[in-house]
Amino acid sequence: TDAYLEWPLSLDHEPLILRLNQARAGGGTRIASGVIAALEHQHPPGYPLVGLIGRLAALLPVGGFAFRINLLSAALIALACVQVGRLTDRLAAGAGGGARWPGTAAALLAGAGHTAWAQAISAKGAVYGLNAVLLLELIQLSISKGTAGRPAAKAGLIAGLGMANHWM
Repeated sequence: TDAYLEWPLSLDHEPLILRLNQARAGGGTRIASGVIAALEHQHPPGYPLVGLIGRLAALLPVGGFAFRINLLSAALIALACVQVGRLTDRLAAGAGGGARWPGTAAALLAGAGHTAWAQAISAKGAVYGLNAVLLLELIQLSISKGTAGRPAAKAGLIAGLGMANHWM
């Protein structure tokens, strides 16, 4: 079987840090890495926002190029898991619960899933991770009560960034 598709928590699994250092063939990772390196677009409409953020991540002074881009993917997926936890806490508080364990449990479950791990070790996972972060932020903004400032302007900015990231 393809090592990219294996369950990441299996006993024979190599450590995540070793996986981050490789450009995986699955899921368009090598193409995504090349697009970020050249600051081009993969296909119309492409992923311009991830391309720009990836280019900034490529300037980090750690590891090789593939490591830096995959580190961006892992960070965005981790941030999406944190957003899941925040959203769960907010929903639990609205339902009368004051405990913080539902959000923590939701974040850990989201991060332990196969999809999160598979995208966290793939350069193209940055596209989906950023999309998840922006979507979860939009959901939080839409259910918040008495948001300070201009909630419509914030929602418009986040939705616009989402469209600059991925059109799905």
